[in-house]
Amino acid sequence: MNTDGKPRPYIQDIVERLIRDYQPERIIPFGSFAYGQPNRDSDIDMLIVKDTDESLIDRMVRVREIEKYLKGYLLSTGWSLRRIHDLEELLRTATLHDAQFGHFLPAIRRITSYYFVDRYPLTVAHNITESELTQSLADAHKLIALIREKLELA
Repeated sequence: MNTDGKPRPYIQDIVERLIRDYQPERIIPFGSFAYGQPNRDSDIDMLIVKDTDESLIDRMVRVREIEKYLKGYLLSTGWSLRRIHDLEELLRTATLHDAQFGHFLPAIRRITSYYFVDRYPLTVAHNITESELTQSLADAHKLIALIREKLELA
């Protein structure tokens, strides 16, 4: 929250993207931002509620690995390390350095929903088909392969 009690613009952006791409039943903020007492080290805590019949394990994609690879690539371009977990923002920043990353934007939007489930275990999982999960996993591997190629780690 800002000192005027309004949400910070980037928090509103995250909430809007969650609603657009994930369609949760409810988003419940908690922690220092929700209580209006954040400090410079505060992260954003949200409980995201969505009903599904699929198990959590079945929906996991290597999203933490994607975040680490994107940050590694960006660091190699001179980017200053920041405390950020927004995969879409990281990918957009990578695209400013190399347009090849741009075609992964739809996949990153889809994968972001898994990321919230993986990063915030209280999140009730996304309702996704097996073919969507398979495609997301393939996209994750392609993105990581591209980053490894750019970093000459292939």
